[in-house]
Amino acid sequence: MAISQNCASAKDVGDDVREQSWNAPEIVVLMADDDEDDYILVKEAFQASPVAVDLRWVGDGLEAMDYLLHSGKYVARGTSPRPDLILLDIMMPRKDGLESLKEIKGHPYLKKIPVVLLTSSRRREHMSSGFKMGADSFIVKPQNLQDMVRMVGSLRAYYFGVVRLPERIPDPPFLGGRTGRTSGVILRSIH
Repeated sequence: MAISQNCASAKDVGDDVREQSWNAPEIVVLMADDDEDDYILVKEAFQASPVAVDLRWVGDGLEAMDYLLHSGKYVARGTSPRPDLILLDIMMPRKDGLESLKEIKGHPYLKKIPVVLLTSSRRREHMSSGFKMGADSFIVKPQNLQDMVRMVGSLRAYYFGVVRLPERIPDPPFLGGRTGRTSGVILRSIH
């Protein structure tokens, strides 16, 4: 028997997700990618989704870490809600996706957030390194909207319908990431 005959269709799973999330808080997805065109494709694909998604975009790994650790331009409360899922490109300026992944998975507050490497790289060593560092999935970016909508639908169905993600926890008094200031509390690196 074919696998597809044993599984619910993506549409059926999408309907379940829609019902489960009717009163649920909006899903927050952080996308770190230096290509604005890819961000726009993902944004349009999520907009086609029946589940409300707050897609946040940062242009590189350094900005992703600022967002996650509430530093830099993300110090003000409410500017960087904790994501339920991170979409991380590998090849970015300043700090690449693998460096960011290592930092995320090594941080006690961030390590349980699922990270999907969404990249144009087809290099086996990138995939292998990503999984060794704790990536939850590795997906080669679709190059057109139709394929991107299909891929985002599969991600949405899997991460927000099939599996149960860790409960969103409130921000601790300090994150222990980069040095920065927030409400008079000094954030320092813990290594």
